[in-house]
Amino acid sequence: MQMASLQGDFILPALKPPPGVTSHFVITGNPTKTAPILVAICVPIVTAFVWARMYTKIRVVKSHGWDD
Repeated sequence: MQMASLQGDFILPALKPPPGVTSHFVITGNPTKTAPILVAICVPIVTAFVWARMYTKIRVVKSHGWDD
């Protein structure tokens, strides 16, 4: 059985929706476009924080160890 045919069978709500509201399980957006953009934004930010921590521990505090 293909995975595409199974996806709709396993999406069930935890509870019934409130009166006047219908469940809508359609995924909008395109994760293949969103993921590279998020990676391109987050990786440089995280890298800058890691380098700042390394600089602080080595140059300012002059103490580094296995915990870093």
